[in-house]
Amino acid sequence: MAQTLPETIASPEDLEQLFLALNADIFGYIMARVRIRAVAEDIAQDVFIKAWEKRHQFNPQKGSLKNWVYAIALNAVRDYFRRNTLRETVELPDDVCSDEDIVDEMDTKDAHRFILQHMKALPPKEQELLTLRYTQELSLQEIGEVMGMRYSAVKVALHRATKKLRDRCNRFRP
Repeated sequence: MAQTLPETIASPEDLEQLFLALNADIFGYIMARVRIRAVAEDIAQDVFIKAWEKRHQFNPQKGSLKNWVYAIALNAVRDYFRRNTLRETVELPDDVCSDEDIVDEMDTKDAHRFILQHMKALPPKEQELLTLRYTQELSLQEIGEVMGMRYSAVKVALHRATKKLRDRCNRFRP
């Protein structure tokens, strides 16, 4: 059963309702970015604590509560990566393979792992855009609200990030 979002976070009950409605999605977004379950759980918990602590800063005229919480999550992930600058680096092969379709050569799990590996080579903002759009399935308008960007800027940046990821995957596929 899908939980409905409260309009604001005015009480502990509202926070609980917000948590029940968004926790799985927020955790999924964070997990897609950090890929370490324990870290994602901690960050997700911090997101809802921060939402409670900053509840007076939420302005429904500026956007939805859902997008406001996603913005908190996005900033929490950015903070995590800033604090942990010794991120894993990936060595990419120098050779370019044939033009066969990557999906035909790998099973779905390997394809996802391959795509995520190459997504890590993109700038953080492009990783965020791709994750919010394709993992969390937010609309372009929602992504704009979360990231503080205009709709048209989101559309262009997402197109470029998608093309860059596709080009990387095609270039470096096994």
